[in-house]
Amino acid sequence: MSPSDQFRVVGRPFSAAEIAAVARLHAAEVPEGFLSSLGEPVLRTLYRHVGSSELGVLFVAESLPAGEPLGYICGALDTSALLREFAVRRWPIAVPQLAPRLLHPRRLYRMLETLTYPGAADPALPRAEIMNFVVVPSLRGRGVADRLFDHLIRWFGDHGEPAVKVVTGERQRRAHGFYEKSGAEPRGRTAVHRGAQSRIYVCPIPPPRRAGVATLRTEGES
Repeated sequence: MSPSDQFRVVGRPFSAAEIAAVARLHAAEVPEGFLSSLGEPVLRTLYRHVGSSELGVLFVAESLPAGEPLGYICGALDTSALLREFAVRRWPIAVPQLAPRLLHPRRLYRMLETLTYPGAADPALPRAEIMNFVVVPSLRGRGVADRLFDHLIRWFGDHGEPAVKVVTGERQRRAHGFYEKSGAEPRGRTAVHRGAQSRIYVCPIPPPRRAGVATLRTEGES
């Protein structure tokens, strides 16, 4: 059995257990990230929204036949609009989860940086954005990342987006290599959080293969 036959990529709708698994994967693989510092309940609320909003999308790679999450990728047609929608629709749940975490001034400041970053981005860059991309270390280089990335790029293409941007940390050399191999072009640097430089890439999107928008839950295509 080839590595690509050992997993599938699925999209919405997601069960509560699947969203919880994505949140655990984020916390485990990005332990030093700001979002991880907010705790798994906040991550679950965030990914539940991204996975159900018309402004965003979430794809998850699951092992076969167990269904164990091996990685995920998520994106937004407009990150600022998605965050505004999140604030309006999820505040009754998110505020009680966030309040205890934001008592620390530094964490509150980083939250404000996160919320204001999308609106302060260069208007010449695409609004469409890859928000997060995680694959478990033991599965890297076995096709999981390629399949997840292909699904997301196809989704953006089906929505008429000509290009998508991604912001990745300066020290994430492996991510830089992946995006460059995938045809992304470097477009400078930015600092989402003060003192932490990141690279900006823009990836052109080919025209959609077929009419319509594929948002139904489906096994991944190679």
